[in-house]
Amino acid sequence: MANKYGICRLDRISGTPDGRLKAKVDFENGTFAVQDEVNGELLAPTAVTDDVVLVASVAYQYDSMNEGDFVNKAGSNLHPRTFTLPVGDLFTVTKIAYTGVANARGDFDSIEIGDLGTTPTGTLVLTAPADVPANATTVVEVIDKTTLNGDNAVQVKVKQ
Repeated sequence: MANKYGICRLDRISGTPDGRLKAKVDFENGTFAVQDEVNGELLAPTAVTDDVVLVASVAYQYDSMNEGDFVNKAGSNLHPRTFTLPVGDLFTVTKIAYTGVANARGDFDSIEIGDLGTTPTGTLVLTAPADVPANATTVVEVIDKTTLNGDNAVQVKVKQ
């Protein structure tokens, strides 16, 4: 991975950006968060059953031209931009985890078109379709393998 942090490209998103809540922890673009409306914070998910939003902020770059150097800092006055994920939305992410659910793909080369992904701890984890946890709230399907800014990336479509 050439970039320090994850990158997210919004290919076809129908949701409206939301930047009302402060980050409780650092969030990379292309990761997922849980909205805590009561406390006005974005939290890291803890299970595949969490209702998540996609973190995809504008990369405010003051000392670098590389989007991969940007992270949404916890407690910053620049609140992360998040998107709800209606079925059919498309986006591309570089941030992929290779652990977190049973039979997760072990590396980028093992990912296949048609694999499904969930977000158990905030980072996309991909598996064969038969291995997706039945209770997963958010599920995406890999429709392409590509690169963003030199890093391996997957383009996904929201399934549920």
